[in-house]
This record gives sequence, structure tokens and C-alpha cells, in this order.
Amino acid sequence: MSNRRTELSDRNEPDSPSVGAAETAPEGSREALDRQRLELLLRETKQKERLQRALYALSDLASRKMDRTAMLRNAHRIVRTLMYAENFFVCLYDREARTLTFPYIADIHDLVLPGADEAIAEDAFTSSLTVAVLHRGTPLMGPSAAIRERLGIPLNPERGPESADWLGVPMASDGEVCGAVVVQCYDDSVRFTEANRDLLSYVAQHILVALTRRQAQVDLERRVEQRTRELETANRELLVQVRERELGELLQAASSVSRR
Repeated sequence: MSNRRTELSDRNEPDSPSVGAAETAPEGSREALDRQRLELLLRETKQKERLQRALYALSDLASRKMDRTAMLRNAHRIVRTLMYAENFFVCLYDREARTLTFPYIADIHDLVLPGADEAIAEDAFTSSLTVAVLHRGTPLMGPSAAIRERLGIPLNPERGPESADWLGVPMASDGEVCGAVVVQCYDDSVRFTEANRDLLSYVAQHILVALTRRQAQVDLERRVEQRTRELETANRELLVQVRERELGELLQAASSVSRR
């Protein structure tokens, strides 16, 4: 009876590998599995190292002496090491003035590009997915036509061709959206993922920090230059006053001598 129960119990056991089975697995299978695990670990390690290097390089941009365009060009190069970013632009948003500026644009199709410091009225972008990101304060991702349909945004062909895949993330400071970073692809060779979205969101904040630090440095240099000019002007005026006083004293002395 005991043997019968043992047989039934053995038949009801799930078909799962046991320690003994693993120990008796073919040597080649174990080696292949170990090799796969090692390759996966190496890929993950390389990805983490590449991300760390990229974020360090982004943080370092703000401290390097270069103009804003050069800084953003380097930021674009760094982003391209992490994900597809052939078509990439940075938009800055002035909420009070309701204007947009595009300090950096790299695009294979948009041949007519605004100047880096050209402030464009927000009303000119009524069909813009970028403006939708700025207003919503959240990322948007997918084929541009699908995003338009979902949000009820009309197409304006003058603003460039549709994208097979589009990804835009906001840049925010103290809870207020002040810009966006966008990547897009015009053919079906690329599909952005949630991992791309999270990565670009993270990178966008580093770009904003670099821009903010760079602007603070520019403002400081401008104030120092203005103060230097003011001091130079004050020194020239003081020198003129000193010379006038000295001349007056000389004339007064000469007059005294002549009266004698």
C-alpha cells in the first residue's frame, strides 16, 4: 500500500528540474547556459558604464568654456551614443512671453530652420506636438499621426513631414515646464521604447541643468563686463575732475604771482 501511494505521489509531482537533474545535465548545455548568462551580464554592465559616462559628460558640459550651440551639439553627440537621435532638437519655452526658441536643431528633412535666438510666438505652433508636450508637462511617444489623432491636433504640412515615430519629453525646473527635448524618425527602421522615453527624460534634465549653469555663467560675465565699463567710465570722469582741479589751482597760482 505504501509503495502504491509512493508511485501516485511520484506521478503527481510537477515536471520541474531538480538539483539532481541539473547535476546530470550535459556538460555542453551547462557551458552554453553559463556563456549566455555571462554575455547578458557583460551587456548590462557595458550599458550601465556607457550611461554613466554619458551622464558624466553631460554634467561636464556646463563647466567647459564653449558657447551654447557647441554645448548642445556635444549633448546631441552624447545622446546618440545611448539611443537613436539622428533627428534631435531642443526647445526653450518662455511661459510669460508665450514664445518658443530652438537653440539647437539637427534634422535631415527640416531645411528651413529658425535662428538659435529667434523667439517665435506660441500661436504660430497651433499644430505642434512639441507645444502639446510643453502644455501637458508629460512625455509623448508614438507615430506623429497617431499622437495627433489621440490629442485632436490638426496637421500643418508647413511645419515639416510626419514622423514614423516621435518622442518628446519636457524639461522642468521647480515644477514649471521650461522646454522640451525631441527625437524623431521618418522611416520604420526605429521604434522608440519606454526605456528610450525614460532615458531621454533623464538626459533632458541634465541638459537643462547644463543650460541653466551656462546661462548663469553668461549672466555673470555680462554683469562683470557691465560693472567693469561703469568703473572705467567713473575713473575717466574722476581723472577729468582731477585734471580740471589741478589746472584751476595752477591758474590761481599764476594769477597770484602776476598780482605781486
